[in-house]
Amino acid sequence: MMHKKIQSVLFSVLGVMIFSGSAFAFTDDVPFYVKDVAENTKVFTELEQKFKFNGHKAVRRGEFLEWIFDNTNPHIDVDAYKNDDISKVFIDVAKSNHTSEDERAYISAGYALNVLSQFEKKGKFLKNRKLTRIEAVRMLFALENISVVQNRGADVQNFWGDLPQSIKDRNLILVAIEKGFLQNKSGLTAKISTIEPYSYLTRNDAVWMLYVLNNQENKSKEAEISSATNNGDLKNLEKVESLLHSQYLRQNDILDDELQDAAINGMVDSLGDPYTVYLPPEESEAFTNYINEEPELEKEYAGLGVAIQPATNGGLVITEIFEGSPAQLSKMQVGDVITGIDGVDMIDSPLSEIVAKIKGEVGTSSVLTINRNNKTLSIKFVRKKIFIEGLSTVDYEIKDRILWIKIRSFKSFTSRDFTKILNEELTKNSDIKGVIVDLRFNPGGLMNVAQEMLGEVLPDGSIAVRLYDSNDNEDIYYVDGSGDYTDIPLVVFQNEYSASASEIFSAAIKDYGRGDIIGTTSYGKGIAQQLFTLPRGSLKVTTSEFRSPLQNIIHKIGVKPDHKMIDQSDESYFYEAKLRLK
Repeated sequence: MMHKKIQSVLFSVLGVMIFSGSAFAFTDDVPFYVKDVAENTKVFTELEQKFKFNGHKAVRRGEFLEWIFDNTNPHIDVDAYKNDDISKVFIDVAKSNHTSEDERAYISAGYALNVLSQFEKKGKFLKNRKLTRIEAVRMLFALENISVVQNRGADVQNFWGDLPQSIKDRNLILVAIEKGFLQNKSGLTAKISTIEPYSYLTRNDAVWMLYVLNNQENKSKEAEISSATNNGDLKNLEKVESLLHSQYLRQNDILDDELQDAAINGMVDSLGDPYTVYLPPEESEAFTNYINEEPELEKEYAGLGVAIQPATNGGLVITEIFEGSPAQLSKMQVGDVITGIDGVDMIDSPLSEIVAKIKGEVGTSSVLTINRNNKTLSIKFVRKKIFIEGLSTVDYEIKDRILWIKIRSFKSFTSRDFTKILNEELTKNSDIKGVIVDLRFNPGGLMNVAQEMLGEVLPDGSIAVRLYDSNDNEDIYYVDGSGDYTDIPLVVFQNEYSASASEIFSAAIKDYGRGDIIGTTSYGKGIAQQLFTLPRGSLKVTTSEFRSPLQNIIHKIGVKPDHKMIDQSDESYFYEAKLRLK
């Protein structure tokens, strides 16, 4: 269709190409099935194939809908299904709602052919929302009339570590596995195979499904596995390891795991990037549990009783003080920066080392060196038992008819809790005149959680953030929520410790003029990392830089407030918020 060509040209001119590659040979390495679909279908235009494919990126609903129609053979003419009343089914598809005529044609065809039945109940299609793997299977099965019958493969189900007997969509998942549409998502070295039916669909996942559909008679063909390692590059390391094992005097001192860890750390440290780090197995598990909000095995410890994060100029800043803790008894304050302990300067020490020194035996004492408002203090504390009770990342109060929501970090369940608070409190309290989103001392977290939270307060189709890779290729991420609270007056609190995902949220609110930013300039961490699983531990790697919707640079600059705060007290911040939420 002509619209595909026009759309691609516009995207390339604007520098926001959603898809990339070159005709039958994308500029990045792609699996064989991507090339096959590019050669044999109309899914990708020639222009789209002159850039990178970015197979790990998530696919949106509208994007996948176009792909499955453009993949059909014989080709389905979606223009024949145009329906002027489609906005009565999906209210967000109205002409005035950032939906083009071509997009309306695809959505109309999807509705007519029952491809979108799973979305009809909510009355919104939400074309820019990311699609899950099981939602994609439903769409594809509906279009191709693939029946889902009682599957006899109970043994097949037992093979997968994430498919309990009680899982919903059991038959659909098993049929999708049996037909090859859903494949193992765990790494080659993982102890348990997982299918992850409710995780987000990546571009590689989507094109694999199209390839399987197009090659049903050849399902047994195995996916190509490209070698990620150049053996020649490893010869030096292998030679060193061999020499140590054969020539080193004290052979009993050689521990293979420690040798490997040291080699990895040496490579990573040479980059000079504090955010690209190797995490040994124990640290990797703790980090994953922290992000996923899974309970730690350690429910209690003896220590100070504070929440902390790395400070701007070294040391650790206290972001929260627990009730009844030694920190509270010693009159420490939020914003205090710990720079030393027992006379030892720790301003350049890693977080784990400082934390290990703060913890200890119940009843023992230490003296912390504290920087408070550019004054150096020595504060003694006595360690006592601290109980961890699964502190939520979201808290709130209603004060003077203003809903004040505190976000401590962006973890897996943060957006769910944020949305729940908006739903419940704005429904119960119709006299609320505005919302505060408090991101002070928030170090960030998961980017997709910021997208989901922004999706509640910005209209569907709004840009959440722009990501740029090492070749300066741009990838746009849109907000991902209901858009139900776009009219409620809003302000955002931030300070110099608001970083990463916090800055994504603040920058988008600022760029769209959705509300005032109150506080100080944010931290300025405008780079994103991905976590890669290794046979031992994991590697957290800086993979991209992010910028605001209006392409404002955040890294090492930060997000500037609309109103700068000198007095950092809660009372002063709230006073400024009330002036703006009349």
